[in-house]
Amino acid sequence: MSMSYWPIELAQWLFSEFKYKSDILTTKPEDLSNLLKKKLAAVSFENFVQGLTVSEAEEE
Repeated sequence: MSMSYWPIELAQWLFSEFKYKSDILTTKPEDLSNLLKKKLAAVSFENFVQGLTVSEAEEE
C-alpha cells in the first residue's frame, strides 16, 4: 500500500486491536485527503500547542 494511505492502515489496526471506529475506516482511499483536510480544519492550532514550551519542542 502506498505511503499516503498509512492513516487507513492505522485505522484498521486500531479497530482490530481496540475496536476503535474511525471515519477513516469507511473512507475510500481517493477520498482520504479531503476527509483529513476537513478534520484538520476543525483543529485549533493555538489549542494544540497551548502550554508547549520551547524545551519540550526541542526534545522531539
